[in-house]
Amino acid sequence: MTELIRSAAHTRAAEIRRKLKRNKLVFVQCGAAFEVLRAPLLAELDGTLLDSVSFAATSDPVDPPTGRVILDNVEAFAADGKAGSATLGALRARVNQLRDDEIDVCLVSRMPKIAFAPVAGSNLLDDAAWHCIPCSTRKNARKRCRQARARRSPRWDWGRIWMCRPSCGPRSVSSVSTC
Repeated sequence: MTELIRSAAHTRAAEIRRKLKRNKLVFVQCGAAFEVLRAPLLAELDGTLLDSVSFAATSDPVDPPTGRVILDNVEAFAADGKAGSATLGALRARVNQLRDDEIDVCLVSRMPKIAFAPVAGSNLLDDAAWHCIPCSTRKNARKRCRQARARRSPRWDWGRIWMCRPSCGPRSVSSVSTC
């Protein structure tokens, strides 16, 4: 893991922690665009990381952990509100127990809130404040795009390529006579 990834995860985790301090229950969509940041981001949140499916499936009373709880893999409930023997309603009940104990809860999903079916317990997602992980700055994004483009495609000398007419397609200056 590079220092750039660690730094980005640290910055974004600080924003999520601020939102958790204010709202106590936060839904974070951490989809494919942020997959490289996912593990370091969850580590930077400084809380007890639990799998939401196994957390919802246990019927034991909640032993209040210290600090905050990060529930990962919430997207498992998206299709029909069920994941194995656990339901979104059971997850909501367990999260409410944590909130009664004044513990901050962060729900982390690869899917957006809108992808979840309207089932019993889905109002847990409505109750949660939504946090959008910001993309990198424009300057950094441009630099990374240029680097990625340079790796993926051959370098074209666009100064020497032109279109003589739409049906011809791109031609180089040396092939003008063939048009």
